[in-house]
Amino acid sequence: MIKTIIYQIGRLDTNLLEEQDFEIDGRVFKASLSSFAIRDFLKQKGILSELIIFYPVSLPFNMSLINNEKFKSSSPERFYKSIRWAMESPEEYLRSPYELFNIHPHSLGAENIRLIHSLGIFNASKTQIEFKCHYSDIVLELLLEMIKMYLDRECGVNNIIIDISSGHNIYLSALLEAARHFNVWLKLFNWLEKESLIEVELAFSDPIVPGVDVVRKIWFEKMEIKVFFSSPLKKEDVENFTLSRAIYPHDSDRPKKRSLQRVFDEFQLAFSAIKNNAPLAIYHFG
Repeated sequence: MIKTIIYQIGRLDTNLLEEQDFEIDGRVFKASLSSFAIRDFLKQKGILSELIIFYPVSLPFNMSLINNEKFKSSSPERFYKSIRWAMESPEEYLRSPYELFNIHPHSLGAENIRLIHSLGIFNASKTQIEFKCHYSDIVLELLLEMIKMYLDRECGVNNIIIDISSGHNIYLSALLEAARHFNVWLKLFNWLEKESLIEVELAFSDPIVPGVDVVRKIWFEKMEIKVFFSSPLKKEDVENFTLSRAIYPHDSDRPKKRSLQRVFDEFQLAFSAIKNNAPLAIYHFG
């Protein structure tokens, strides 16, 4: 039974397969990814864990990577050819990006992988690829994946580890923000289960500096969250079907729009009653 879920942002760089020595509680583990070391450490303690790697879909679009002889010689031939194929045929790659990431060397060592949206402009062999997305969309995407995975594996899970040792800054920031929201959601979801509170921990390794051959320690820090009672909806969002109409703009969506508006109206009443210390209003208005 899975007891711990580990999340990490995936990498695709010239040192992809280079193993490092990671130290956890005095034990040293050799691995190409810090999360592999964490999983091995948990396994030695008799704790079954599941590693999920999030890959930004833009990772293959890196000209310096495809032209690097060290990367070419150290990568599995099939994987290297898939990256070159993505560079030369980006539209085909983007139709089924999992084909490439399923054979990523780190994916072969993980229990699960997920692809997430990217931001920015990248060079392919003959063109530029622009990924249009909001930062908040990536946060929401990560959050929804975490919630779904937790619900699918709810029984027995008592620890979530967010490994922030790798990845691009924007995706690490999004992962951290998603983890904070997820931590709040966990506390609300398990409100009545005081004996089964789920812990969320951050894990991070000492910096990996090229040419510096030392043992890198992996540190753990419990994620503490302070929550302020504020509404995500404004009065203007609820009045005159403003938000529900924006979500369901078509005439064919009217039943869904009315149903959603009822949820918004009930939420507005419940939130106001609690915030203004008048809970009996909920019973009075139903």
